[in-house]
Amino acid sequence: MRRLYLAVALPKIAYGINTWYEPPHKAPGATKNAGLVGALRALQKIQRVATLAITGALRTTPTNLLDAHAGLLPMELALSKACHRAAVRILTLPNTHPLYRIASTARRRPPRKHLALLDHTLATLKIGNTAMETIIPVTDNLPQQP
Repeated sequence: MRRLYLAVALPKIAYGINTWYEPPHKAPGATKNAGLVGALRALQKIQRVATLAITGALRTTPTNLLDAHAGLLPMELALSKACHRAAVRILTLPNTHPLYRIASTARRRPPRKHLALLDHTLATLKIGNTAMETIIPVTDNLPQQP
């Protein structure tokens, strides 16, 4: 059950996460978390049903205990990990990619107003100024055999 959840359900939940999910964070001077807190709660309920099925525990068992016994990250950390991976993947695109200019601009100087989700993710995860290596994919142009 755990393997099925990790191989099928979690990738479906995290698909395209960098386009719709903003990690919960506290803005300076704010008292409440900003971001998609409601969506996070809904996804936590889904993971709770899965962890109950994985562990076979009683339904009154605390969620954090279920996650620990099932060997799963809490939903907030799992989504944060997926956001981090997506942001790093975007920031390490080769310079021939159409999104390279947008990502490098967002990395160097984020806008002051009307932040995009990529800007929010870079600010929340604090990976905007981190040095990253861009790995260029190698294509083999093998000679064709007659």
